[in-house]
Amino acid sequence: MATEDSIAVTHSLLMIEYDAFISYSRRDEALVQPVVKLLSVSNRKIFWDAQIAPGDRWKESIAEALAGSRTVIVIWCCHAAKSKYVETEVQTALGRDKTVVPVLICPYPLHEPLDGIQGVDFRDVTKHSCLGDHPPGSASRSIAARAFEDPDAISAVQMWLRIAKPKSAAKPIATAAVIAVTLTLALPFIAPFTFLSVFLVGIGMWATGRLSGAPMSRESLRLAGIIETAIRRTERRSSPHLAT
Repeated sequence: MATEDSIAVTHSLLMIEYDAFISYSRRDEALVQPVVKLLSVSNRKIFWDAQIAPGDRWKESIAEALAGSRTVIVIWCCHAAKSKYVETEVQTALGRDKTVVPVLICPYPLHEPLDGIQGVDFRDVTKHSCLGDHPPGSASRSIAARAFEDPDAISAVQMWLRIAKPKSAAKPIATAAVIAVTLTLALPFIAPFTFLSVFLVGIGMWATGRLSGAPMSRESLRLAGIIETAIRRTERRSSPHLAT
């Protein structure tokens, strides 16, 4: 028979819309963006503020997303430490009794209320452009990223990366070459200009494809693995309460 606690937990889980909420400073958007895209390949629902639609009320959107998130990941660094938005998101998440996981990407020490929460030390993986000197203190209460990572989660992320990888970019240049040759034979009097212009277009298409297919950085891949691990740990902690 279900207990009142299990019923309450079941009700809260039914309200979950996002697997994770990413709290970060906009200065670190370049690190966060590819991670969100990669996790989305697996149908993980990740919230970050860049997806708030024009016209939506920012504060209400953030509050609703926090309420509907299973886990809150805080990308902690000197930028985040100076962000009032990150501070508000952390306080709101803790007030709602959410699982909050600080991921340390620079030596800036954790401060209240995060200093009492075990974090993940990601400093050896990422290269962070810090703002000046950091105050004295130690970013303790953290475990190394490698010790935290779930091997199954890392394998899953690597599989999603293969799925997300775009197809070969060689096709556009081959297609352009065929079109150029066809037009050259059909319209010989403009052959030099036709061949050159179409072939250059093909080169541009190929270059664009190559750039869009650039491999994801090691730090983004590892960060995706850490977030996936945090999500899975929260799911495992929640599942025993669902037994009746």
